[in-house]
This record gives sequence, C-alpha cells and structure tokens, in this order.
Amino acid sequence: MIVVSVQYIDKPQSTNVFQNGGISVRFQVLAQALAFAETESSVPASYGLASAAALCRVYTNGVMVQAWLDGTNVT
Repeated sequence: MIVVSVQYIDKPQSTNVFQNGGISVRFQVLAQALAFAETESSVPASYGLASAAALCRVYTNGVMVQAWLDGTNVT
C-alpha cells in the first residue's frame, strides 16, 4: 500500500494561534503518489495563511520513500 500523508503547519507571525491540519491519501501507483506529494507541498494551505507550510511524506509498505516541504525535496 502506498500512502501520502499531508500535514499543514502554520507559524503565525503575531499571535499564538496555530492552524494545523492533516490528511492521508492512499495510492496504487508510486509515480502518482510522488507527483501528488510534490504538487500538494507547493500549494498554500486551504485557509490561505502565507506563513503556512505543507509537509508531505510518501510511504510504501510502511517505509518513507520521499518527503517534500514547501515544494522542496527534504528526503
């Protein structure tokens, strides 16, 4: 099984309120999962805060194969 986990992390500039969230998506094809993770990490969070970062990790059979943070491969 191939799983992509997406975690949104907000680092507010002026308040102590954090808007965090996450999802996981299951894939059958590794190439599609890798493309989704790269694209999703480049897109701003749905709540539109400029200081939010998206961390996407791709797992296959429980082993992380790639990670993306704000469109950058951090594996």
